[in-house]
Amino acid sequence: MNYDWTNRVYVEGWKSDFPEDLAVLCVSLAREGGFNGEYNPEAAIVNFYTPAQMMGPHRDDAELTMGKPIVSISLGCDAIFCIETKPFDKDSQVACMWVRSGDVVVMGGESREALHGVAVTIPRSFHVGEDASSSGHLNKRSKSESSKVMDYLMNNRININVRQVEDPADPVGTFACRRNLKLPLPIRTNHPSTGAAPSQPSGRLNEHEYS
Repeated sequence: MNYDWTNRVYVEGWKSDFPEDLAVLCVSLAREGGFNGEYNPEAAIVNFYTPAQMMGPHRDDAELTMGKPIVSISLGCDAIFCIETKPFDKDSQVACMWVRSGDVVVMGGESREALHGVAVTIPRSFHVGEDASSSGHLNKRSKSESSKVMDYLMNNRININVRQVEDPADPVGTFACRRNLKLPLPIRTNHPSTGAAPSQPSGRLNEHEYS
């Protein structure tokens, strides 16, 4: 389902086929993140971050159902992801986590409604492992294309965040369904250990600035 960025709405009838492989992956990731209900990925927003770029605090609330999680996949440079701990609570604090290439954040339950954003993208923090850099099985053209992708990821970050827009069982949309997690769960897909979080993650998070 396609999204109108100007008016911040999904346009009824303006749809294209959702990539099957990405849908299967995100259903599996949502389940790993603690969501046990039916999940039908319908929209994917892809954000491109240049070095040191941020995204201000915002709430993903354009979907007609808020009972389904957002699956957020990071590729390329590291970033510091921040989210409020208690949505719509004046005493809410900020929790931050260091996300690396291959990391996944599942925002479901209470965290589905939370203000969140990217405090900073860390330049040249992406490192290619031996498996990724070994291209002996690739043909010449594939090697060239792979090299361009790696060069791009060395200095930039791509974030793919997937969500279900409509829920046939809840056609009017509701904020009442609060299953899952109270905070997003980082799922490590290709790193043996977690990254270090910022030393002082506390503070207030509002729609205008980080404190």
